[in-house]
Amino acid sequence: MIVNNIEITATSNDYKGICEIYNKKCFVDGAVFGDILNIEIYKETSKFYCAKILKIIKKSPFREENVN
Repeated sequence: MIVNNIEITATSNDYKGICEIYNKKCFVDGAVFGDILNIEIYKETSKFYCAKILKIIKKSPFREENVN
């Protein structure tokens, strides 16, 4: 399932972004507090979703880019 324009409102202890979709928490791999994203849900349980980023619509000011 694809969900567009989701705002990440928190970060989990294992560094995944957290948002709420359909009254369930959704843990997004690689997301940062404040990101606005299009995501794809790849796992659903009775209590939460897991998702991956499809597109970053607006980067969080807390997002750090790798500089080499």
